[in-house]
Amino acid sequence: MTDAAGFEELKKSGKLAFGQVPLLSIDGLELVQTQAILRYLGRKRGLLGQTPQEAVCADMAVNAVLDARVPLITARFQDDPQAALVKFEEQTLPKFARQMTRLLRSCGGPYICGTHLTYSDVSLYEFIAYSRDEAPDAIALALAEHAPLSQHYEAMKAFPHLADYLSSPRRHPPPDEAFVRRVCVTLGMALPKYLREKDE
Repeated sequence: MTDAAGFEELKKSGKLAFGQVPLLSIDGLELVQTQAILRYLGRKRGLLGQTPQEAVCADMAVNAVLDARVPLITARFQDDPQAALVKFEEQTLPKFARQMTRLLRSCGGPYICGTHLTYSDVSLYEFIAYSRDEAPDAIALALAEHAPLSQHYEAMKAFPHLADYLSSPRRHPPPDEAFVRRVCVTLGMALPKYLREKDE
């Protein structure tokens, strides 16, 4: 799917159960909804938690990560992306860093839910990596001020396949203007103000 016609065709195909992306085609399934996709992948890899308590801890942490991630991934689509990023840096990220630090301390580490790796750890690692792309100074400050968060990031970075993925061409770069334009056209969204002004 690279254009509006392709997206309409995808919607008509019935693959998008709720008419929206993301969509993951895997194991003969068409999975939608971010949380459902993450849980499916976590279940396949044994990363949902080894006890009901770990599982609910992981789910809560992933929901928090997804909530904090929204203003970051939508910033480039706002009329004033710089203002949106400043708000993320000054409000969303510091609050999230404090909350995640409390959770890491309460569970005794080294991972979010204690001694067992879960899909919430991967989600947090990806969030920090994305923040380093879009708000490098703010995430560096957050890691410097919150030792448990920094320690978690370093522990996850030690997994070679995660570091390899971040440096591979499979990982998409931060959204640029061309990407924002393409997404807006594909999804039938109005261009943000800063792009409309460039076109005038």
